[in-house]
Amino acid sequence: MKTKSLSIMIIAVIISVFTISCSKKSTDDPISNPATTELSFVANGSTYNNQSFKFARVGMALYDVEMLATGCNFSDEVNNSALLGFEGNTTGSFAVNDTDNSLVINYDDNTSILALTQGTITVTKYGNVGDWITGTFTGSGVVSHDFNEPVAITIKEGKFSVKRAL
Repeated sequence: MKTKSLSIMIIAVIISVFTISCSKKSTDDPISNPATTELSFVANGSTYNNQSFKFARVGMALYDVEMLATGCNFSDEVNNSALLGFEGNTTGSFAVNDTDNSLVINYDDNTSILALTQGTITVTKYGNVGDWITGTFTGSGVVSHDFNEPVAITIKEGKFSVKRAL
């Protein structure tokens, strides 16, 4: 299990490198393919009261054939990042846990970390390379600001859509 977790983190690094080197230009016809890259959710708890988060500047998804896991990376306008990972390469519901299925957000100039620790990631579409991966997520988690002790939060209305690069 720890190997899968490590693999998802490696996927995140690879995606980050691709994300930095890719521009947002797209030749997609918005009429025939209206999906856009986005990961968004609403957080409650700690200092959040229905606080909306949205990562929609750049995103990319990769499937690791050795680890049998998909990693989806997103960023926002100020280079905050979000990594959503789940087992396999198909649609379905995946229970969030600390090794295989997860969501980790890094923001506030790398001084805040938010993580979904329990809940469900539901993949509603899993396309081929060049097509879209879409879904939803919800659950509970933790947030830590300025490297302080993590505190509990809830996450609702989570959704994601991202193009699969590999």
